[in-house]
Amino acid sequence: MKMAKRMVTALLALVMALSLASCSDTSWVVKSGDETISAGVYLSYLFDAYYGQAYTYAYTGQDPSAVFDKQIEEKDAAQWMKDTAMESLKKNIVYRNYMEELGLSFTDEEIENANKQADSMYDQLTDSLKQGGVGKQSFETFFQQSMAASKVFSGLYGEGGTKEVPVDDIRTYWEENYYRVKVISSSLLDDTGAALSDTDKQVITDRLDGYKDQINNGEATMDELIETEKKVQEASSSSSSGSSSGSSSSSSSAAEEEEEETDTASYVSKSDETMPERTEALEGLEPGQAATFTSNNVYYVVQLLPYDGDDAALVDQTFESNQSSLLQEMKGEEFDSDINTRVENLEVTINDAAVKRYDPKKFIVE
Repeated sequence: MKMAKRMVTALLALVMALSLASCSDTSWVVKSGDETISAGVYLSYLFDAYYGQAYTYAYTGQDPSAVFDKQIEEKDAAQWMKDTAMESLKKNIVYRNYMEELGLSFTDEEIENANKQADSMYDQLTDSLKQGGVGKQSFETFFQQSMAASKVFSGLYGEGGTKEVPVDDIRTYWEENYYRVKVISSSLLDDTGAALSDTDKQVITDRLDGYKDQINNGEATMDELIETEKKVQEASSSSSSGSSSGSSSSSSSAAEEEEEETDTASYVSKSDETMPERTEALEGLEPGQAATFTSNNVYYVVQLLPYDGDDAALVDQTFESNQSSLLQEMKGEEFDSDINTRVENLEVTINDAAVKRYDPKKFIVE
C-alpha cells in the first residue's frame, strides 16, 4: 500500500512538473491551425511596432527610451506596442491563409529580395535586435510574411485577379478624382519671414495676375511663363526681394524636363484638404484656364490642364507609374474591411506567458 501511494505521488509530481513546464514554455507565442509563430518572429513584429515610434525620437536627437513615457492612443506605450504587434501578426496569418485560398505563393526571387532587405536592416540594427531577442532568421521570416498583404491585394484586384479591376476603370478614377495642374508661386514674406510691404505685395500679385490673364487670353503658355518667373525670381533673389526661390515643382528647369520628355504637371486630389484655397480656385475652371489664389502667405497662379492634350503620351507614362497606388486608393478600404472581418473570425491560441515575458523596452540600447 505504501509503495502504491509513493508511485501515485511520484506520478502526480511528474504530471505537475510537465504541466508547469508547458505553461512556462515561451518559445512560441501564437498558434493558428497548423501554424505556430515562434517567439523570435513575434519579437520581430514587436520590434517593428517599437521602432516605428522610437525612430522619431532618435531622428530628432532625443533619447528613444522617452517613447515609453508617453501614451499612444490612450494606452501605455509598451502595451500599445504589444497590441500592435499582435494585431499585425494576426493579419499576416490571415494574409497567408488568403494566399493559400487564392493559390498564391512567393517566388524564389521575392523571398531572396525579402531576405536581402531583412539582412541589410538587421546589420544596421543588430545591437537593438539581438538585445531584444530577435535572430536574423526570424527577422527574415518576418520580412517574408510582410510581403503577403500586397501579394493578396494583387491576387484579388490586379491583372488576372479574382476581382480584377480593368485598367480603363483605374484611368477613369484617376481623371475623375485628380486635377492636373501647373503652378507658379511667389512668397509674400521676406527672407526673415516678415510680411512684405503692401507695395511689394502688390508688385507680386499684379505680376501673377498678369500671367493668369496671358494664359486665359491665349497670349502665353504656362511653360513660357514659368521660365519668365524663374528669371524674375533669380534676379530678385540677389537683391533679397523676398520672392520664393522656385515657382513650384513644375517651374524647375522646364526646358530640361521637356527635353527628357517627362510629365512636368502636378496631380492634386480633389478631396485634398491641405490647401482649400487651391481647390476653390480650381473648381469650375475649364481645362486650359488659370486662376490665382493666396495660401499661407504665398501667391499662386494655377492652370488646370487636360489629360488628352498634346502631351498625352507623357500623361500615359505618369498613369502607368502610378497605376498601382491608384488601385490601392480605389480598393484599399474594401480590402481592409475584408481582412478585418477575417481577423475577427481567426481562431488563435495565444501564449499569455510569452506575451507577458517579452518587453519592448529590451530593444533599447544603452
